[in-house]
Amino acid sequence: MSGSLVPFNISLPAASGSWSRDGPAETGWNASYTGNTTWPNFPAGLDRGAGSLFFRTQAEHSSVKLDFTGTSIALCVSDNGSTYALTVDDKIVRATGARDDPACANYPSSTTLLATGLDFAAHSATLNVLTPSNEHEFQFFGGQVTTDIVHASNTDTTQEVIIDDQAAEWVMVPGRGKQQWDNGVSDLAYDSSYSFTCQYRANSTATYTFQGASAVVLYGALDRDSHDYAVSLDGRISNLDASAAGWNIGNMPIFFESNLDPAKVHTITISNFNDQNPTCAGPKQYNFRSCCAKLDSLKLIGSSSQLSPPAVTPSSTSTSASVTVLPGPPGPTNPASGQQASQDQASQPTNTSGSNVGAIAGGAVGGIIGGLIIFALVFYLMRRNRQRQTRDMTDSMRHVDLSGPKQLTAAATTRGGVVRPFLPPPAASSYSTSSAGYAYTPPTGDRKAGHGTQPVYHSPPASHVSSGGGGSQAAAPIGAALQQEDMDRVLQFVAQQMDQRAGRSNAGETLPSYDRR
Repeated sequence: MSGSLVPFNISLPAASGSWSRDGPAETGWNASYTGNTTWPNFPAGLDRGAGSLFFRTQAEHSSVKLDFTGTSIALCVSDNGSTYALTVDDKIVRATGARDDPACANYPSSTTLLATGLDFAAHSATLNVLTPSNEHEFQFFGGQVTTDIVHASNTDTTQEVIIDDQAAEWVMVPGRGKQQWDNGVSDLAYDSSYSFTCQYRANSTATYTFQGASAVVLYGALDRDSHDYAVSLDGRISNLDASAAGWNIGNMPIFFESNLDPAKVHTITISNFNDQNPTCAGPKQYNFRSCCAKLDSLKLIGSSSQLSPPAVTPSSTSTSASVTVLPGPPGPTNPASGQQASQDQASQPTNTSGSNVGAIAGGAVGGIIGGLIIFALVFYLMRRNRQRQTRDMTDSMRHVDLSGPKQLTAAATTRGGVVRPFLPPPAASSYSTSSAGYAYTPPTGDRKAGHGTQPVYHSPPASHVSSGGGGSQAAAPIGAALQQEDMDRVLQFVAQQMDQRAGRSNAGETLPSYDRR
């Protein structure tokens, strides 16, 4: 690598899986919070801590270890009178910093242990607690590592890029979906989501390939089901432990590495398997502890000139810039030995791609709204057509024009034993289809236009009237002009008009009953 080196601090809380703690929680270290006086209780919903998270021990010769590449390390502790020793590369470190040292400013610890001025190389730091007791409980809050980022020019700045677990460039094995890498939601996770698998085997992996970063930090969503796992970076395997003693912690760094060559392509893989604990043995919290790996996000750190826009990152989320993302490997990457990558592969469910809930929900709502609009339009057109047909029918049934020069003569007609005289209707009378059970519809006739608000009338069938020389008109015999059936209908109509007129003049009387054909 060429260019200048610029310091960069990486914070590692006590729950980070990068710290190696000796012994299980019952005999070594266990997690607690400064604001809690009771142990976590998941069934009662009391598995979230209050205050600052720390690990405590009352066992002699308990230890915490960290392997790192950098130039300094700081540890934040409260010894409470117990004796301890910090060694870096097997050399005792006696330096301490101020209580308000920036490295421990976010913790309520009483002492800052410092090892500074180290060469930019690989180091190993170990904290040994020698004589803790019930009266002298040792508390460990976490620490900070200072590493270097390569800058290609003096105008470069250090950039941090966050890749969410939902980014499309992640290669999940056996895939995304139920019983594979499923999606989880938590307000304690980055962007409120994480990907998880509870299939504890070597071929349950998530892989990301990138270029342009000098350092990388992998984040998980830790809770009661967090446990042993493995991370591989460019083929180098790290067996780690993120057991959280029952607490729902959320977003937490579970692996970091620096001194990367930004010009090279790098591949990082997390596996839900640790060959140092092949059966996922450990304390069973509440008797139903699962063995799950929960991937939250990936942070890539580099210089602004070496971080270029991503080639294909439709789903990735970054705080400032992005890195060049390369296609992932075609098959599973197994960071843990001792297991065949093909084990249980045939029994895995079919891969189902993860979807954006927002896109699915938006598409469904849009489809429903579109369907409603189409339905409303069709309903409106059908209703308008029906109303138009009704108006046409009403117009055709409203009146029969018997006035004018055409005269019909008949003494009387007999239907059903009832004798009804023939009388022409009054000129101003009206006929409503709502008050009559039948209406006369002429088989022929010319439609005449009404004027103003006057209704449109139809002429009944009649004989052709001949005009004399003096302009007088004489009606032809009724039998020659009308068929008997038509005549009967005309008489019925006239009788109905008379009945209605009589009914209007006797509003309080019962309407007469008419025989209908």
